[in-house]
Amino acid sequence: KAEKKFADLTKDLENMSITAPADGIVYYGACENGRWTSGAVVAKKLMPTGKLSANEVFITIVNPGRMQLRAVAAETDLANLKSGARGTAAPVVAPDKKLAVKLEELGFVPQPGGGFEAKLSFEKDSSLHLMPGMNAKVSIGDSGRGEVLLAPKDAVFSEGKKQFVYLPKDGAKPEKRAVKTGENDGKMIEILDGLSEGDKILAAKPE
Repeated sequence: KAEKKFADLTKDLENMSITAPADGIVYYGACENGRWTSGAVVAKKLMPTGKLSANEVFITIVNPGRMQLRAVAAETDLANLKSGARGTAAPVVAPDKKLAVKLEELGFVPQPGGGFEAKLSFEKDSSLHLMPGMNAKVSIGDSGRGEVLLAPKDAVFSEGKKQFVYLPKDGAKPEKRAVKTGENDGKMIEILDGLSEGDKILAAKPE
């Protein structure tokens, strides 16, 4: 009986040797929607005589080099948000910094606490020391690239892979001009090349 008990204890000890599956930093507890909700409770258990519950997540390995930005979008903002939309994020640690962000995924199922989950990628800034669990204020619609030329999306027409607009001409046939476009929000579209500020275009395709 003593030998069997010793063998069982030895096996238990082997199972208690935890090997991290990847390089990273140890955070106490589990991450829920970007928040470390159980870290303080778990930290008190990770000491001699401390006891963990069955199936309890007590540590999480994170890689700061592969961070993703998560935000909560209000229901009133859903109509104006689409995957691929760009904007900026101002970290709480450096509110004067504006990081370019891109909306990668938007959830359409309400979260328990209200709002809808939005996942965004962002451009890294080597001057900032950002870590998982830190916060930022996100604004969608500001690409951070300065002023851009916009035109009504319905006034830009496609023919194959090319896009055109029509400029009115007094007493003459409207001019058909090729343009290069960028991002759009469903109503307005960026004009990257082909038009200048102040140019007038037709809202409808001429007959």
